[in-house]
Amino acid sequence: EGAFITAKFDQLKHPDSFGPIISAFSEYLNIIVSKGTMNSVNQIGKAILEEVDGDIRILTGMIPGLEDIVGEQEHDNDQLHQVAQGTESASRFFHACQRFVRAVCSPEHPIVFFLDDLQWADPCSLELFNALVQDEESEGIIFVATCRSEITKDSPWIEARRTMEDDGLVIKSIEIGDLTEKAVHQLVGDLLNLPPRLSKTLSQIAWLQTKGNPLFLVEFLRSLEYEGLLTRDDETLTWTWDEQKILLSETCCSYSDVFGLISGKIEKLSKSLKELLKIASCIGASFDSAVLKSSASLSIKKPLTLALEKELLLFDARGGKYKFVHDRIQQAAYSLIPESERAAFHLAVGRNLHRQLSSILLEKHVFVVLNQFIRGTNLLDSHSEKYRIASLCLSAVIKASKKSGFRLAARYADFGISLLGMWGWKDEYDLTLALYSSACEVQSCIGNFERLDFFVGEIFENAHTFEDRVRAYVIQVYSLGVRNRKQEAIEIGLDILSQLGERFPPRVKGSHFMADMMKTKWMLRRKTDESLSRLPPMTNPSKVAAIQIINVVLLNCHCARPDLLPLINLRLVQLTLKYGSTSLSSVAFSTYGMILCGVMNDFEGGYRYGQLSLSLLEKDNAREWIPRVYAYYYGTIQHWKRPLSLSLKPLYQSHQIALETGDIEFAMLNINVYCFHAFSTERLAHVEEVCRRGVELMISHKQDSALSQTQCFLQTVLNLRGKSADPLVLTGEMMDQESFVKKQIEMGNVAAGEYVNVQLMTLAFLLDEPHIAAGLVEKNSRHYKTRGIGSHSTSTMCLEAGLVSLELARTGTGQRRKHLSNASSMLRMLRKWAKHCPENFLGFVHLLEAEFAVVKGKSVEANAKYLSAIALLSESSPFLYNGIALERAAMLKLSIGDEVLGPKYLKEAYSVFADWGAVAKTRQMKKKWSQFLDT
Repeated sequence: EGAFITAKFDQLKHPDSFGPIISAFSEYLNIIVSKGTMNSVNQIGKAILEEVDGDIRILTGMIPGLEDIVGEQEHDNDQLHQVAQGTESASRFFHACQRFVRAVCSPEHPIVFFLDDLQWADPCSLELFNALVQDEESEGIIFVATCRSEITKDSPWIEARRTMEDDGLVIKSIEIGDLTEKAVHQLVGDLLNLPPRLSKTLSQIAWLQTKGNPLFLVEFLRSLEYEGLLTRDDETLTWTWDEQKILLSETCCSYSDVFGLISGKIEKLSKSLKELLKIASCIGASFDSAVLKSSASLSIKKPLTLALEKELLLFDARGGKYKFVHDRIQQAAYSLIPESERAAFHLAVGRNLHRQLSSILLEKHVFVVLNQFIRGTNLLDSHSEKYRIASLCLSAVIKASKKSGFRLAARYADFGISLLGMWGWKDEYDLTLALYSSACEVQSCIGNFERLDFFVGEIFENAHTFEDRVRAYVIQVYSLGVRNRKQEAIEIGLDILSQLGERFPPRVKGSHFMADMMKTKWMLRRKTDESLSRLPPMTNPSKVAAIQIINVVLLNCHCARPDLLPLINLRLVQLTLKYGSTSLSSVAFSTYGMILCGVMNDFEGGYRYGQLSLSLLEKDNAREWIPRVYAYYYGTIQHWKRPLSLSLKPLYQSHQIALETGDIEFAMLNINVYCFHAFSTERLAHVEEVCRRGVELMISHKQDSALSQTQCFLQTVLNLRGKSADPLVLTGEMMDQESFVKKQIEMGNVAAGEYVNVQLMTLAFLLDEPHIAAGLVEKNSRHYKTRGIGSHSTSTMCLEAGLVSLELARTGTGQRRKHLSNASSMLRMLRKWAKHCPENFLGFVHLLEAEFAVVKGKSVEANAKYLSAIALLSESSPFLYNGIALERAAMLKLSIGDEVLGPKYLKEAYSVFADWGAVAKTRQMKKKWSQFLDT
């Protein structure tokens, strides 16, 4: 009911990214097909499709034999999709592999996954291995790996293991030493079918010679048999030997280790067999006959048969490949090539493969071919040959990138560019441009921005036309945003858009927005959702390029140019309506819905286009765009019409999908929005846990911009939980308020600096410091008008600002009329919103109305409004604002001398805040209301 599969890593490095692990998956699929019934194969195929879902195309493009089980799949060549993957598209492949493993194994159908020789594993394979072993949802699989004790300090496995253990993975190490003397006596006796006492003379020699090394022991006995020193009588079926002859033999006298013994054994082979083994050792630990045949200038049939007979090679029928029986045999075969001749030997093998493989096989084995040329590169002197190999490098970069093997792709890009040299731009312009552009993309994907900037500079200096530079521009703008150089990213993006015919005003005014809004509404007139969902595809190349640039500029505008954001969003819709749909159409309509809700207060229209964006996602099966559409829909649209709590599950799912699809920026945005919404509805311990996880991800993925805002929010949570010295200052585990603000201003991240004031106002408001809060109200109103478009925080800011203003008016502070006017303005907005979604806003309205009644001395009306607010807020905001309403109701009761309900409401408020986990608030209440709470 189970299976044992193996991933074998190669001392010369496997030429294919993730190759050994992918081969193991393919091996398992072969087991399923060969051993299972048609029904069981179909069931496994169905399970894989259900578990892997929209990412099945990634796996079918990489795992041979998968389509035989799940059926043929269409493969995604959408360029916009490729751009969306960002620096972390490998994570999408890792998640797909995790779900594949979950689908094919279980406790009833377990898999033992054996990874051999991890000391030779490449970084890409180790990242995938880490993802597989860290998957807590996989059941029914156990990983066993081997690694040599003489591993070097620079081995990628050393760093990979440290990372795994830092992540909390428990790795159980088992030292496998040589066999004991007793075990050697037992093993030799078993092999010869003799009691140990009868085989002891031979086993004693074997022990002294091999010291219990298992491979050395077996090869030693084979050599004795090959030399005629250990013979078997076919009549008596017994083994005989002469101890003295053995002790004087070449096997005993000449070879002190297994490598020497195997090397000596291979030296005695025929010339043709040695030549075949040398070629095979250059190719790798495993290879198929087509590659071996094409790499040799001699017939391989006879020597290949001899290699199998002499147990130097074996044929794996399930994988359809030949393999060295042991890596020591491969090492010994490779050692036959003098070091001074190895470069020439590899070059000859590469040339044979390049010349003799068919175009289909050359594409399939391009990594193997290029690895030969890389080792013989110093002997290449023909420009024409270099250019042909550079063309192969471009194919390898594309192939490796599709498999998310970006480090491998970078290696081949660098090799190809080195071959082109200084004459490439002149002699092979198209090839050189394509290689440099591909190099930009892969360097972005591995986060090597210094190298990326070099390649971008080369393209800008040598490209003939603006169109030839566009691909590099897209990557440059994206990478600048990731590096938190958002203003620079926007400026370059706007310049490119201008050259593509999409111009934006240098300084945005209200008239610009209204003109663009009217234009968009005019273009949408009389268009139904059905007609919008059936727009023809966009074909204009300059507009497709503009869509790409807008896609990467969009998120940067949230933080650095909020004034420009509505115009960018509207242009996305206009391009879609005029030139046709792209995979970004769902994003376009979700951002339009955000503008309608957040800027125009058209909640019905915004909700309509938000719903349209969801239907387009489903229609196009565009899983890769879910994170963006969900961030806009559930973060800025849905809560104007539906309860806020309904957004939590989709936002968290979207965060996970974004991690899987590689859209890391929106993975972070979704987790941020989730935490902001959960702040009103969930316990602080849960919010802290999720937020900490987000911070860890942002640090590991170098998402500095998102990190700054999340650290600020998390410090607010920690302050409320009593984990800071001063709850009114954002200084503690996550940040130091003064240095944080200074750093964000220096970096030009104005939004993060402003966000500090947002959090400080919440703390001051909640901890009964209305004068501090009042000083922040005006600053925060500007923040939400420009940066908080459509967010739920806009409504909570209105409530808090209104309550602070009424508190100041009630306590007799100066400017009473101004405070009342401010509160009236906040109440008008909340009433308007409550008409569209009473579940979220009516409780806010009644709480603010209760406060107004208190200020006016209308105690009965105030009491009724408080009770109504408490009933509503216990559902929509069971902790934060429900607690505030209870405390304010208690204050009213105490002010009119109600010594029963006043203390009762206070205790209920205290209990709510304690349940929420707001230690700082309960401490403040204890200090202020001790005479009531201590009884």
